[in-house]
Amino acid sequence: MLACLVEPDCSSETFDADPDIAGIGVIAAFLISAWSSLLITSVEYSSRHADVFSPYSGYAVRLDDLLRSYIRRFTRPIKKPWTLQSIQPVVLAASDQQLVTGLAIMAAGYIQHCTITQYHFDIVASLGGIAFNVYQPALYALDGYTNRDPQMKLCRTILMTILFGMIIPSIFAVFNVNFLELYGASTQCIWDNLIDSHHDTTSDVLLSFNLIVTVWAYIESMRCLYPTIFRRIPRISNFILTCFEGMLHWIDKKSSQYVQTANSTYQLYTETQSIKAFVTLSYHWAMYTIVTIIVRPIFWVIFILVFTFQEIIRSHFIDIWRAYTVTLALIIEVISIKQDAVSSEVINGSENKWGFGQILPLLLLVLPVMSTWEVF
Repeated sequence: MLACLVEPDCSSETFDADPDIAGIGVIAAFLISAWSSLLITSVEYSSRHADVFSPYSGYAVRLDDLLRSYIRRFTRPIKKPWTLQSIQPVVLAASDQQLVTGLAIMAAGYIQHCTITQYHFDIVASLGGIAFNVYQPALYALDGYTNRDPQMKLCRTILMTILFGMIIPSIFAVFNVNFLELYGASTQCIWDNLIDSHHDTTSDVLLSFNLIVTVWAYIESMRCLYPTIFRRIPRISNFILTCFEGMLHWIDKKSSQYVQTANSTYQLYTETQSIKAFVTLSYHWAMYTIVTIIVRPIFWVIFILVFTFQEIIRSHFIDIWRAYTVTLALIIEVISIKQDAVSSEVINGSENKWGFGQILPLLLLVLPVMSTWEVF
């Protein structure tokens, strides 16, 4: 961060209202756009049995196929008044609006790093996180539509990468143990002591979880935009599963061999009562016990964990569910911090006053509505 011209205020409990960041119009515009985009994405991806669909990776996702087969039983009688090809411009307009507004509010939070309060930066980070997490699953409904214009695809990739670069530092700031101790304190106070501040287990776990979810969303976005770059990932995962399946077959084969050898050795031992036959019999029964009771369950557990992890990572339904979960969690964060600030009476003024900064985001919602009108 650039140095501040004036020493940042790190001890203020009260602060002035800023409707352009935390106003009801700004938050409403983000939420309407986010939920609209998520609903469109959910409907389109879950109802693709009526449209032509080729997976981005070139491999079918078994978990998605299973879930879609159940959804198909309920949605087959319902006829959509649109096709995937006709609705794609609407999805693109809604998702692009999320991307631009997310960049705008995050840029405002970073530009005002010396003066913006920790309360307002928490709202900025939450709204930016909503925009980032909602944009990625919207690409599933586009089904390669962005590939028609390589220049625009590159532009969206750059903007998505910039937003990702803004989200990551904000996560470190928001989950710092000293963040929001005083709502009115400057966010620069956190940036100045971000590395040297103490940590606790809860904040570290939340920080790690949010970083994993954010990086996951970014990688999935890049995989949708440039599928050929990540096409080796499903091949590697399938190779790992094939190795595990081969190992399980080998274990079953070895256990069968140990049983057969032990049975034949037992007959020899009963006839000769030799010590050598007894030792051989004991060895084969011990190996059979180890393979069947210890080795086989361990490999089955590992195989199930690897298979489940692969299906979760590759599943688009899981991605959409993740977007819903993250969006809902961030909305709860925004609502709770606003209610807490109002009940604590630490805000000077009202953030519900309507002005240019609140009306403009709501007016931008007209753009996807116009695109929808053009489609129909």
